[in-house]
Amino acid sequence: MAVSSAAPVPTQRLKNFALSTARVIVPQEALFTIYLNISMSLPRIVKANPARTAFFICDLQERIRDVIWKFNDIVYTSNKMLKMAKILSVPVLTTEQHPRVFGSTVPELKYDGLESHLNLGVFSKSKGRRGIKRSDITDVVLMGIESQICITQTTIDLLRMGIDVHVLADGVSSCNREEIPWALARMRQAGAQITTSESMLYQLIGDASGPSFRAFGAAMKEERERSKQVLNSLLGDEQFILSIPSLRTSPFHWLQNAEAASDRRALLTLHAAYNERYR
Repeated sequence: MAVSSAAPVPTQRLKNFALSTARVIVPQEALFTIYLNISMSLPRIVKANPARTAFFICDLQERIRDVIWKFNDIVYTSNKMLKMAKILSVPVLTTEQHPRVFGSTVPELKYDGLESHLNLGVFSKSKGRRGIKRSDITDVVLMGIESQICITQTTIDLLRMGIDVHVLADGVSSCNREEIPWALARMRQAGAQITTSESMLYQLIGDASGPSFRAFGAAMKEERERSKQVLNSLLGDEQFILSIPSLRTSPFHWLQNAEAASDRRALLTLHAAYNERYR
C-alpha cells in the first residue's frame, strides 16, 4: 500500500518560534498546547516504571453493557489486568459516569483479589485525575469505555498533566464500533502509547530475574487462550485494522526529509524554554 506524501513541517517557522519563546511572554496554556502538538508528532521511547504506574478502568457500568460493542471482552481484559495488578503491585483506580443513570461498576470485575492498598476505589473522572496528579504516578494504563469520549478525554487530560498514557487496544470499546479506530488514532497523535494488554504487562514485569516473574508467567499461561480469543475478536479483522488512520499513513513521514534534524533541535529548544518557565 502506497504511503501518501504531505508537506514537511515548516522548519524555519518552528525554529523561530522555539528560539523566541524564552524572550516573549507566552501564556502557559498556549505554550503548552503548541509544545504538546509539536513534540507528540515526534517518535518517543516510553517505558513504564511499575513502581510509578497505575491501572485506570473507566466506566464499565451495568446499564450500558448491552449497547457497548464486545463489552464482555473489555471486561475480560480488565479482569486480566486486575489479576496482574496483584502480582505486579500496581494500584488500580476505577471511575463511574453518573452512577444514578448508568448504574454501578459491573460485578464481574474481580477486585476482591486485590489487597486494600492497591484498590484505590471508585471515583468520578475529575476526582480520579486529581488523585493521580497529587501522587507520584508517572504512567497510567487506560482501559474501559467509551473510546471516543471518556477514554479520549481522560487520555488528553492526563497527557496535559505530564502523565504518560498507555491505552489498551484490546481493552477499550464504544457503542459504535466505527468510532474506535479514529479514537485510537487521535490518542496516538496526541502522544498516548497504543498497545495491547499482553505487551503492556510484559513491559511492566521487565525480565525473568524479578521475584514476581514465576507467578506472572503462570498467570499469563492461564490467560493465554482466552487472551488470544479476545484479541482476535476485537482486533483480528484486517479491515478494522486498516481503518485506523495512523496505520494507513505514517504520522512521521516528514522526518524522512533533510530538515528533520533542525526540527528536532528547535523542539529541544522549545522544551527547555517551557521547562525553565513553568516547572
